[in-house]
Amino acid sequence: MLIIFGITKVYAQDFPDKKITLKLKNTALHQAFREISRQSGYYFTYEGDVLDANKIINKNFRNTPLKECLDEILNDSTLKYQVYENHIIIKKKHIPSVDSLLNNPAIKIIKLQAKLVDAVSGDALAYASISVQNSNIGTVSNENGYFLLKIPKELINKNLCISYIGYNNNCFPAIKLYHQTQVIKLSRNYVSLQEVLIRNRDPRSIIQRALKKIPENYPQKATYLITFYREKVKQKSKYMFLSEAVLKIYKPAYLSMQNDLLQILKSRTFHNVEKQDSVQMKLKSGLKTALVLDIVKNRPDFINIDYFSGYKYQISDIESYDNKTNYVIAFKPKDNEKDALYRGFIYIDAESLAIIGADYEISPDRIYGMNNRFIIKKEKGLKVTLKKARYQINYHQWNGKYYLKYVKAALKFKVKMKKQWFATNFTTSLEMAVSSIDTLNVHRFKRKESDKTNTVFADEIHQYDESFWEDYNFIKPEDDWQEAIKKLQLKLKEK
Repeated sequence: MLIIFGITKVYAQDFPDKKITLKLKNTALHQAFREISRQSGYYFTYEGDVLDANKIINKNFRNTPLKECLDEILNDSTLKYQVYENHIIIKKKHIPSVDSLLNNPAIKIIKLQAKLVDAVSGDALAYASISVQNSNIGTVSNENGYFLLKIPKELINKNLCISYIGYNNNCFPAIKLYHQTQVIKLSRNYVSLQEVLIRNRDPRSIIQRALKKIPENYPQKATYLITFYREKVKQKSKYMFLSEAVLKIYKPAYLSMQNDLLQILKSRTFHNVEKQDSVQMKLKSGLKTALVLDIVKNRPDFINIDYFSGYKYQISDIESYDNKTNYVIAFKPKDNEKDALYRGFIYIDAESLAIIGADYEISPDRIYGMNNRFIIKKEKGLKVTLKKARYQINYHQWNGKYYLKYVKAALKFKVKMKKQWFATNFTTSLEMAVSSIDTLNVHRFKRKESDKTNTVFADEIHQYDESFWEDYNFIKPEDDWQEAIKKLQLKLKEK
């Protein structure tokens, strides 16, 4: 519906205090508006070039404020609402100029956000690296391909660069995302090399040379990393524990024998465990695991020369990352090697021979009997079986050196109580993304300044606060997580 107001002046009114309950599944935007109008008594006015009336919506709302519903459905930070009698007018915000932004002392940080998708399939690109060119500031996209990056306003004229293994880099002015949420398409980069060149390269020798290049490719001075850390526990589709923190990590030189240390700068947690939940599962030593997953510093056996004999290696592909050619080395345990556990892929820059990442898991034929590695204590009569353990690590180049960028660990368990017919599936996961790097005036933390890494992190913190992150960068929560938080908050309000 389009209504044009001519001479009549539109006076601003307070936003209606209405609550909405509805389920939208494959529902067109104009149909969603019709149902909201029926419940609220307010009608919607907008121009055709502002909104796509046929946009498909999949959202559920229960006793949710009207404005919050609209924000979720439209998901566009460039829109604003104006209320006139029983009409809600939706229009584009006036976007200030860059000069007015830079000259406004009240604005110090700006937010840039977008969704990353494959240019052909439209599939979301999870865990892509996003950074401001020639700076130490960055983040990663979430499982749905969305990212939110907070930068000092002085960097608004810099380029934003997006890197993803197997895709061309996409660099563009950061101002392109100022007050706008866009879908950014990345194109696959197909590296064409003569087959003979691949065959003549021995994957083991490539890994050995990469290990020798560590002093050249990774920092040999201590650094501070400011990171965002998140861990979660799900029972089937229900979130039971969600915990987050901003960490300051002291990382020694890569050839140093010293351990990493960390300080928890900010933290919060979210519990959704009820009396009828017969089983509780918590993640212990999550912070320690996040540090240990730096595989260049803490080398697992598949990149340890002493254990090479337990694995089969082959160059499975040639991929592009950060506009550079990379070897993709596949590995798996040899049949007769019982101590070799992992299978997966190692990514190595073909020119610098830097290890830029790995994606691996405990091989399915070796996972049986691995429970003792992960389960510290369990209730009597409880049978717990590890079904999957997968890990992901990425590094990013800055100022000629490679720094840790992102780590993730995900475990899946099957849990069955004695005398019960059916088992329950649990998944636990942690992830950590580096948002900034500091190489100046770095000093090792004193013992009393360091936080413990081997505790149950979810038990150490007690409050969930929507305005918690302020100017810190974090990984934008996935849609289902945000929905879980809203449901719990609603439950608490009702109580």
